Amino acid sequence: MTERRTDIALDLSDSESQALYDDHAKRLLGYRWILAAFLKEVLPGVAGYTVAQIVEMIDPDIQISTTRLHPDLRVRGLNTEYKDVPDEHDNGKKKKRSRQIRFDILFRIRLPEGARRFLINIEIQKEKPEKYVLADRATAYGAQGITSQMNVEYLKGNYSDMMPVYSIWIVAGQKKNTVSTWKLTERTDGTPGEWGEADKLRLMILGFNERSGYQEGEKPTWNLLRSLFSTTMKVEEKLEILERYDVPVIEDVEEEVLDMCNLGRGVYENGQKSGILLGEDKLTYRMGRLKEAMIKAGRQQEFLDAVGNMKAMDRLFAEFGI
Repeated sequence: MTERRTDIALDLSDSESQALYDDHAKRLLGYRWILAAFLKEVLPGVAGYTVAQIVEMIDPDIQISTTRLHPDLRVRGLNTEYKDVPDEHDNGKKKKRSRQIRFDILFRIRLPEGARRFLINIEIQKEKPEKYVLADRATAYGAQGITSQMNVEYLKGNYSDMMPVYSIWIVAGQKKNTVSTWKLTERTDGTPGEWGEADKLRLMILGFNERSGYQEGEKPTWNLLRSLFSTTMKVEEKLEILERYDVPVIEDVEEEVLDMCNLGRGVYENGQKSGILLGEDKLTYRMGRLKEAMIKAGRQQEFLDAVGNMKAMDRLFAEFGI
C-alpha cells in the first residue's frame, strides 16, 4: 500500500469537512467494482453472479455529481438536494419558479438474460430526515427516473420499453442496521397478470449504523458499507474488507479511502465535541415550538408548570406531536 499522509481536514470547518467527506463517499461508492460488490448484496437479480461479471453489466457512464436532471432530457445525476431554477420573467411578470431533482449516483445495468436493463439511483444520507417522510422522497426520485425516460429510452406509446427503476437509499446514523423494501403488487379478482406486471418501480432504504462492529451471521452488506462510510475504521481495515469483496484496490480507490479516513476522523471528533450542544439545541427548539403551540391553545400556565419536569414535558411533546 502506498505510504501517504494528508492533513486535508485540518483547516476546514465542520460543514466543509462533512461536505468533502460526503463527496469522497459518493465517488468511492460510484467506482464500478464497488458498485458491483454492493449490488451483489442488495439486488436479487444479480446475486448469483460474481462481482467481475456484474462489473461488465454496469454501464460505464456512471453519473456522480455532474448534471442536473431535466424532465425532458437524458437522465444524469448530481447531489441529493432539490435545486431552485432561477426566476424567469414573461413580459415583465415573474413566472413561478420550478424545482428539479438532482441525484447522488445514477447509472444503468444490463442483465444477460434477455438483455433487460435497469436504471438505478443510489442516495446517501448522513441521518434520517425530520422534516419529511423519506419513503415519500424516494418515491419522488424513482418516479422522476421513470418519467424522464420518455422519448429517450422509449417512444411515446411504447411503454413496455421503459426501464425499471430502483431507488436505493443508504441512511447512516441509525441505532441498528435494517433493510426496508417497497414494490407494487397486484391484487385482482380477475386473471392475474391480465394487465401486465407493474414492476417498474422499487424502493429500498438501508438504515445503517456506521459505528457498529462486525457481528457473526450479519448480512455482508453491512461490512461492505462500513469499509466505505465508517468514520472510525483505519485505512488498512477498510482496504482489507474491500479486497474480501473482490474489489481490486487500485491507486484511485486507495487515495479516496485515505482522504475519507482523514476527513472522517475530523467529522467524528467534531461530532463528539458538539454532540451535547446539538442535543441541547434540539431540546430548546422543541420547547420553543411547544410553548408557542400551548400559548395558542390557551395553556401557557400549564407549560410553565411543566418546565423542569421532563416526564411532564415528554407527555406534552407527545400530545402536541413535537
